[in-house]
Amino acid sequence: MSACGRHIYIMIRGEANMNAATRQSGFHNFVNSFVFIIGVAAAVLVSSAIAFGGDFLDAKTGKKLPVGGGEPGKAYMAFVNAVKNDDIAAVRKLHTGTEKETDSGMKEGIAFIKLTLPENLKVMEGYATADLAALSVTGTFEKEKQYGTIEMVRKKDGGWQVGHESWSNTPPGK
Repeated sequence: MSACGRHIYIMIRGEANMNAATRQSGFHNFVNSFVFIIGVAAAVLVSSAIAFGGDFLDAKTGKKLPVGGGEPGKAYMAFVNAVKNDDIAAVRKLHTGTEKETDSGMKEGIAFIKLTLPENLKVMEGYATADLAALSVTGTFEKEKQYGTIEMVRKKDGGWQVGHESWSNTPPGK
């Protein structure tokens, strides 16, 4: 079983301890962005809110991005399209932590993300500093509205990559 496969198995089983090979996998961070919880009604994506150095990136700590999230929003939607199209090369380019993962591991991770990624995604707003951006995104998962916070990281070449995704069926601040 690949590191990605082990990680998915561990997350579904709810085990807290991972073996060293899984923790060291660059793809661990990629798949860790999507935590798969099996609930009574359906699988729901959940995680914690994004905090940068203890501060939330918002109007007080970042510059408001234009409608659609500006360049970070475009990069996030390009990542979503790459996942939907099984484009391994594009996913590697658009998500952190994928550099050392094998193509086989990438295929497994992309398949998992496709199962858990909300549909009808829309970037509602975003804030950015020189190197970080936080996007507020909405979508639907099994006909239920989902609220996502997407951490984007500026690459050395000036482009943007997805760093982490946090999804919940509870509106922010509730």
